[in-house]
Amino acid sequence: MRLLEYLAARAAPVLAVGVFAGLVVPELARVLRPALVPAVFLIAALAFLRLEPRAVAVHARRPLLALLALLWLVAAAPALAWAAVGLASPPRALGAAILLHSMAPPVFAGVAIAVLMGLDAPLAALVTVAATFLAPLTLPPSALVVLGLELELGLGQLTLRLALFVAGAALLAAIARGLAGSERIARWSNRIDGVSVVLFLVFAVAIMDGVSDLVWTRPGIVLAWTGAAFATNLGLQAAGALSFLRAGPRPAATVAFMSGNRNLALVLAVLEGEAEPDLLVYFALGKIPIFALPLLLAPLYRRALRRDGAP
Repeated sequence: MRLLEYLAARAAPVLAVGVFAGLVVPELARVLRPALVPAVFLIAALAFLRLEPRAVAVHARRPLLALLALLWLVAAAPALAWAAVGLASPPRALGAAILLHSMAPPVFAGVAIAVLMGLDAPLAALVTVAATFLAPLTLPPSALVVLGLELELGLGQLTLRLALFVAGAALLAAIARGLAGSERIARWSNRIDGVSVVLFLVFAVAIMDGVSDLVWTRPGIVLAWTGAAFATNLGLQAAGALSFLRAGPRPAATVAFMSGNRNLALVLAVLEGEAEPDLLVYFALGKIPIFALPLLLAPLYRRALRRDGAP
């Protein structure tokens, strides 16, 4: 149990190590690859389980900020990314990947990381859940109609798959909360976060399957796609922070974090085996900034929170 609490307290460096472990030890990534989708499902379920209804209700009673953040994430940020892709004119697969990056809901682990970094975790939780439940309505049309991706799945099938994925994770969390009770879950919060870190570690390693080979066979693609993933993440974070500065440093930093760190794992889990290889390469490499940037940007977030009077 102490190990789980230790991992929860050091989530960012542990996850960063996981990504590079998958690159350095490709055999381990290959072995863990079948666990990728189940790990994403359980991560989602644990994220729903960790939501504290009372804390989320504070923002639900004053929903303007949460609604504005949600509109930014599902509409304004993708529109900005669309304009940027149009100006930059990257290869088609890379442009599609960047747009899907901007359209995906915030990463589930963001709620736990928001707690660790002192961000507005209830706001992150409420908006992340809302955006995730909207994903079956927004992502499939974007992927199939707007982007014209060559997938074997139809719009209805993709929507149903994503809806079942999200609803199944929420149902599992609701059953667990009903059996364990809110008080016990609150006492076990650090351990639950530790389990989430273990699952994310499995995911971080598994998603690197095949990437090590690409480093040698297509190094240009690896460098370009990784650079694009960092640029997209940082660009969305900067745009989110600037758009919500008037709300205060803490909300602005929280929206910034959610803007760049999107749930590429959810998109990958739904498109597994359906999308073209170059698109999947971006989703794999796109996890590197998600796991690495919290370490690099922590001083900026702490400075913003000090301005907001946070301890």
